[in-house]
Amino acid sequence: MDILNWGVIGSSNVAKKHVDSLLKLDGVALKSISDPFFDKTMNLKGNMDFYHNYKEMIIGGGLDIVSVCSPTHMHFDMAKTLLSCGIHVLLEKPPCLHLDELAELEDISLTTKAKVFNVLQYRFNPVINCLKLLLDDNLLGKPLTVNILVSWKRKPEYYLESDWRGKKSLEGGMLFNQLFHHLDLLTFLFGEILPKKKLADRLSYNFLETEDTVSLLLRAKEGPLINLTATVAGFGTNTENLDIITEKARIRLSGKRLSNIELLESSSDIYAFLSDNDYLSAKSERDIDAYLYTALIEHVLRDLKGLHSLAPRLSDVLPSVSIASSLNSELYK
Repeated sequence: MDILNWGVIGSSNVAKKHVDSLLKLDGVALKSISDPFFDKTMNLKGNMDFYHNYKEMIIGGGLDIVSVCSPTHMHFDMAKTLLSCGIHVLLEKPPCLHLDELAELEDISLTTKAKVFNVLQYRFNPVINCLKLLLDDNLLGKPLTVNILVSWKRKPEYYLESDWRGKKSLEGGMLFNQLFHHLDLLTFLFGEILPKKKLADRLSYNFLETEDTVSLLLRAKEGPLINLTATVAGFGTNTENLDIITEKARIRLSGKRLSNIELLESSSDIYAFLSDNDYLSAKSERDIDAYLYTALIEHVLRDLKGLHSLAPRLSDVLPSVSIASSLNSELYK
């Protein structure tokens, strides 16, 4: 399997990130793109086929793997069809809205030997991996508290011009949409996360079925107390911050995709570690999205070629789906 033939379902901004990464990687050919509202202003160069229906793309043949970048509620049926045809799948977040759907995809994957990968690109962020290294090597001492603040500005048109965003049964709310990566990040850093309390409301966008502001109280089974607060109706620039207090340090991650690390207070050896590895220099100039998507897809390629890989699989995404489902079940009764 020297060259992998790759297809993409969707033509959204997220789909474009897949396309951009695929076009610059060796060992892969972008064979086809499917979307009922395909926008050819993507200005794609290359010998690829375009379809308005993903099933027609499957019939076109020759695909090894497909990125599913469709609206959330379509992920399960599309992945199920692709896997049943023996085609590997890279699923955008969230992979599904229900745990039983994940289980069914796992069963089909085991039967057909087609693999399911998940877009958990924050796991490839060098700054987050630096923090994980510090935690895993116990250089920070015991983690005590974590506070995550996410302030995004989603204009009303983002919801009103869509037939699925902001709908309980189709989008799943902020935990499945805007905060899914943050739930995965907590599992990645601290292991099993126990959901404790969810407060959520429509404080600005009363036309939504789902919330526009949420606050979660979580607990790592063997780690810190966690507070995650977020809104999609915030003012100004989109903001993500993660503050962690441990026995030996106070650290802040900030910037787009939490790509900057700041040592607020610590012992000298931690500062020396970060300085020696250039983690304290600004990362904001780099196109972090392009970096993360390319790193993710590179690891998917490595997995399919039988090489060592960190590509996220269904078992990696299960905890976040479980947490989001548990907390939503209390709110969306």
